Amino acid sequence: MIYLKTRIRMPEYIKESIKALVGNISDKDLDVVIRKHQEEKTDNQRKYFWALVGEIRMAMKHGTTENDVYLSILRDYGVSEWIALPEDQACIAKSYYRIVEDKGGTVLRTPSGKELDVRQLKCWKGLSSYTTEEACVLIDGAIEECKALGLETDTPDEIARMKQQWGVDIG
Repeated sequence: MIYLKTRIRMPEYIKESIKALVGNISDKDLDVVIRKHQEEKTDNQRKYFWALVGEIRMAMKHGTTENDVYLSILRDYGVSEWIALPEDQACIAKSYYRIVEDKGGTVLRTPSGKELDVRQLKCWKGLSSYTTEEACVLIDGAIEECKALGLETDTPDEIARMKQQWGVDIG
């Protein structure tokens, strides 16, 4: 079965062609999702971000790890979202997200009127799943942290040049 969440109506012959192609891949039911392509962060972005994190860590007091700095920058500048899960399934979020903060329980009501006890979770994904644009926001945050500590970073012109190389619209 193919589920298409789209506002574009596909002709039936295209749907049948997709089913035939998917059928050749597996004899089990598969979900096929078509969505707008987003570039993943580049290796250079990852290296630059971790170089900044290393500089921040060296400027901090003893006992602060690179992971501590990373998590702090994620919380302050990273991509987060709110989700609600039944209490016995909250561990699922911890396997997907880098940071999961439990903000307490609440009751949700389904359209049919059934009440569900859930945990409200604020979740941040890790750098490994960022797009190029999202990684740039995180890098900008790390640069701000460096500046607050009096650490030198690349010049604004050099940072703009890097962003252009990464394919980020700096308009």
